[in-house]
Order: sequence, then C-alpha cells, then structure tokens
Amino acid sequence: MISAKRLHADLQVDFIQRRHWPVAGLLLAVVALSALAWQGGAALRESEVLQRQRVGMAQLQRQAGKALQDSMLPADVKRHRQIDRLAAYLATPWDRLLGLFEQHASLQVILFRLESDAATGHVEISGRAASSWVLADYVIALEADPRLRGVLLQHHEAMRNEPTAPVNFKLSADWSQAAGVQAVAVAPLQAEVQP
Repeated sequence: MISAKRLHADLQVDFIQRRHWPVAGLLLAVVALSALAWQGGAALRESEVLQRQRVGMAQLQRQAGKALQDSMLPADVKRHRQIDRLAAYLATPWDRLLGLFEQHASLQVILFRLESDAATGHVEISGRAASSWVLADYVIALEADPRLRGVLLQHHEAMRNEPTAPVNFKLSADWSQAAGVQAVAVAPLQAEVQP
C-alpha cells in the first residue's frame, strides 16, 4: 500500500496557473519604457527651445516698438496714445458691461452714467432709484453677482424737493474677466447716458 504521506507528496493540485514572464516580453517592456523616456526628454527639450524663442520674440517686439517710438515726433506719440485709448474704449464690450448692471435694475432704477477703466477693471456708475429701499435692493443684487467684486455705494442723496423723493446714487465696483472684459493698459474713458 501507498502511504498517505507519499500520496500527498506525489499529488499536487494547483488551480491557479503560475505565470512565467517570458524574457522577450520583459525585453519589449524595457525597450518601450526607454523609448517613452527618450520621447519625453525630447519633448521637454523642444519645449524649452520654444520658450526661449518666445522670450526672444517678445524682446525683439519691445525693442522694435521702442525704436519706432523713439523715431516718432511728439505729435505722433500723442496721436498714438489717443488711438490706443480709443481702441481700448471700443474693445470694451459695453453691451455686456451695461447689461450686467441693467439686469439687476428694475423699472425703479435708472442708470445715468457709466465710467469704466479697462486696465484695472474698475467701474463707477451713477443713477437714480425710486426710493432708498429700491437702492438697497439694487446694491444687494450687485453684491451677489459673482462677476462683480467690491461693490461700494459711494454717495446717495434723496431728492426731497421732488414729489416721489427719488434717490440719486453713485456706486463703484470691480468687474472680473468672467464679465467678458479684456484688460487693456490704457487710460479710462467714459460712456454717458442722458436721462
């Protein structure tokens, strides 16, 4: 008879196959990883070259602009500054900026004037509200708008000599890029609406 110990030693049941990594597969994996590392290094080097080229182009553009400005007459420099101011004024999306303030206004709030500085994103508006309560609601609505920061009521004055006693006001705020306004470093201009 076969002893139980010997039967147990001869009988090996293995339900999970053991993996044997083929040498060719390991070599291919190593080659693939080294090719990826080489490609990554080449991409990094090309990115650095491109960045140096961009810096060089920016320097050349500044030098060309300075040389052009140095060669211009003072009247030409003044005219170019005026053109830059006008271009920034025209580039401001007034419809979006006015819409931003008008969407919170009811029929009881009238906007008279909007002054905007595209370089800083600062805007000042003046207008008239039917009452101090209406003005307070308007300021609260502007403060809640995520496109505006630092909404500040600078001045308000009740017009007691008029029958409905409206309130004239002036407030300021800073609009963010989310309002769709591009920052341009030029002097501010004004847009005026007559009542």
